Amino acid sequence: MFQRIRYRFRSARAWGLAAAALPALLIAAACSSSSQGTDASTPSGATSASSAAVSTAQATVKQYEAVPTTISQKTPLPHPVTKGRTFVDLECENTQCHDIATGVEAAGKAIGWNVKLINYNDTQPATLTAAFQQALQYHPVGVSLTGTSPALWSSVLPKYKQAGIPIIPASVGPIQAQAPVAATVDGLGAYTIPAKAIADWFIAQSNASGHVLLVDIPSFPVLKETATAVSAEIAAQCPNCKVSDFDATIAQVDANGVVSAVVSQLQRDPSIKYVISTDGVFISGLASAAKAAGVTGLQIGSTIGGIVNEQDILAGSESATLPWPGVVEGWVIIDAAARVSEGMSVPDGDSNQPFQLLVKGNFATPQESLLEPADYPAQFEKLWLVSS
Repeated sequence: MFQRIRYRFRSARAWGLAAAALPALLIAAACSSSSQGTDASTPSGATSASSAAVSTAQATVKQYEAVPTTISQKTPLPHPVTKGRTFVDLECENTQCHDIATGVEAAGKAIGWNVKLINYNDTQPATLTAAFQQALQYHPVGVSLTGTSPALWSSVLPKYKQAGIPIIPASVGPIQAQAPVAATVDGLGAYTIPAKAIADWFIAQSNASGHVLLVDIPSFPVLKETATAVSAEIAAQCPNCKVSDFDATIAQVDANGVVSAVVSQLQRDPSIKYVISTDGVFISGLASAAKAAGVTGLQIGSTIGGIVNEQDILAGSESATLPWPGVVEGWVIIDAAARVSEGMSVPDGDSNQPFQLLVKGNFATPQESLLEPADYPAQFEKLWLVSS
C-alpha cells in the first residue's frame, strides 16, 4: 500500500547483522509518552515562559528558513593538490548514495582527480568488503563510503593501514579518526543543529503547548543523535509541551510498516497533533495514510527530508523538513580528502555543511538533495586554489 522506503543509511537487513548483539532492536516498536510539563490542553500563551519560548523559537525558525549563502569550510589549501590521482567512492544502491556519488564525481573533476565508483549492495556486507578490496587496486588518494556501520567494514582496516590508504567515512555515527580512518564527514554533532531547528518549528507552531510524536529508529546512530537533540530542545524551551516517543524497529522498516504503525499511534492518542520524524523518508505517505484513517489537524515535520516530503509541503499535507544535501556532501568528502592529502588537520565532520528549513513559501522546486548555497562549487574551488 505504501511506497517502498529508500533511505539514507543502511538497509534494515544489513543493520540487523551489525546489531546482532542488540536483540532489543528487533522487537516491536516501543511507544512511550513522556510529558515535558503540563499537557497540550494548557491554554496558549498561558504563561510568560510560554510566550518567551514562542518568540525565541520563531526567531530561530526564521533564521533557519533563510537560504544558505556560504559553505561551512573556510580554510584554503596551502597549494593545489597533485592532479591526476585517483579517489574511490563506494556507492550503495539507494538513491541517496547515488546523490553523494554525483557530488564526489563533480568535485573530483573540479579538483583534478580521477574518481572511481565501486558499487556494493548494502543488504550484503560481503559486497562491501569486496568493494574495499577492489579499491586498493587503484592505489587511491582516499576511499569514501556513507552511512554504513563501521562494524561492517572493520575487517579491512588492517590492510588499509598497512597500505597507507586513508578511509573517509560520512554519516556513520561516532567514529574516531585514527589511521586508516583519516577524517570524517558529517560527524558527531552534524545532526544536532537541524534537530534544534525542527524542534523550534514545533514549539513555534504549537504556541509552546503542543503534543508531538517523535518518530525515531535508534539503531541508526545519527538518527538517535537527532532524536536526543529534539527532545532536549523541547524539554529546555517548552515546559508546556508534551513529547511521545515512537521508536520504530528494523523489522518495521524492512516490512514497510513505519507509516501504518505511526497512524495506529495517532489513532490511539488523538491529542497528538504534530509528528516529527528524524528521517523524513521513513514517513513518506504519512499525511495521506493519516487522512484516510480519519486523523485530522496533523502537522508533520522532519529532518533528512527527501523529494516526496518537499512535494507534500508544497501540496500542504506536510509542514516542514530539513532536506539532506547529499550532492554537497560529496563535495565535502573531496574537501576532506584534499586536506588529508596535504597533511592538514581536519576537524570532526570537516565542519559539516549548511542546511535549510523548508516550509511552504520559501522554496518552489522539490529536489532530492539540497543544492545550496547556489554557488557552492565556486566556493569550494576557491578554497582548493583551482584556477578559473
